[in-house]
Amino acid sequence: MTYDVLYVFVLHVTGIFTAPVDGVYLFSLFECSLSPQPASLSLHKNEEMIVSVAKRRSQHEGAENGSNAVTLQLEQGDQVYVR
Repeated sequence: MTYDVLYVFVLHVTGIFTAPVDGVYLFSLFECSLSPQPASLSLHKNEEMIVSVAKRRSQHEGAENGSNAVTLQLEQGDQVYVR
């Protein structure tokens, strides 16, 4: 498959991403926690939870990390955000 145009959007802030054009988009989640308490993040598309990252209560000291990624077929106006 050959693409005539490649758009790159890098979102480094908290908020809602609204797809400017129809296409396939890659989203990555990274979580780093210094707390022993549980933590979680979830990525949503138009109110539907798509993927998540979670950590359980831990006895470890120091940072604990988690990540997840997903490619989504979006239509113009679809919204993606993290909770």
